[in-house]
Amino acid sequence: MKGLRLTAFLDEDHYVQGAKRERDIGQVTYEHPCSTPASISCTRRTAPPPRKHRSAAKVVAVVTPKLGTKGWEALIRHDDYLPNDAIHSQKQKRDIDGIAYWVPNLSGKRPRSCFDRDSLKRTGLTPAAPNTTNYEVKMLISSNNFQQERQ
Repeated sequence: MKGLRLTAFLDEDHYVQGAKRERDIGQVTYEHPCSTPASISCTRRTAPPPRKHRSAAKVVAVVTPKLGTKGWEALIRHDDYLPNDAIHSQKQKRDIDGIAYWVPNLSGKRPRSCFDRDSLKRTGLTPAAPNTTNYEVKMLISSNNFQQERQ
């Protein structure tokens, strides 16, 4: 199927002698002229030094950048994060949504301005952590070559 991309990354190492660490990352992306949705799954397993419990973390993210017409672009992302597999009550949910505008070509450079909202909700933590929401304004300048490849 044209536009479908599958990516996998596996990493194993020992951060100290006798303490194994594993990371698995998988991504499915579908490129379409109007949107590029992606689903990302990450798993981390850590075996701490002796006499401590093994921990694992999982994150699942869904990202959907929507490429609009005339320079407009939207971003929608949702993450579900379980910091420790042994404690299922601890969870983090993160939502990012925003809108960006690519300014028309200015002597070989394409500036982009972006406004987004980043919301994080954490449950099951001791002591309790407050929910946070950040509003951000960003600016990016890319070369004209990058934009020509996207079109």
